[in-house]
Amino acid sequence: MVCDGVREEARGKLTLLGFLGICPYAEVGLSNLDQPSSLFFMVTGGRGEGQYQASFAVADEADGKIIAETTQAPFVCQPDLRVVAGVQLVMAFRHQGGFSLRFSLDGELKFVGHFQVKQT
Repeated sequence: MVCDGVREEARGKLTLLGFLGICPYAEVGLSNLDQPSSLFFMVTGGRGEGQYQASFAVADEADGKIIAETTQAPFVCQPDLRVVAGVQLVMAFRHQGGFSLRFSLDGELKFVGHFQVKQT
């Protein structure tokens, strides 16, 4: 999912702010492509177990260059809960077109989501 942000609520609920879509159907409209923009990305999956190092990256699909990324951070999967991971990234897109979100655990690519950026 791609949105402007997420707010934590009571009883572990999350409120999505500015929902933009689910990859590959997410379209981000920006008026100033060269200005830094903040987006929140969330990935969900089935149940898992164990401790991992998680990282996120956003890449320009035109040339494959990474335009924003996180360092690896501890990520714990609990067997009785669905896997949910999210990150707020600030980046300048510089042009319209296709971009991808990449989610990795222990350096292994686990998910690639595609989204579009359009100038409004």
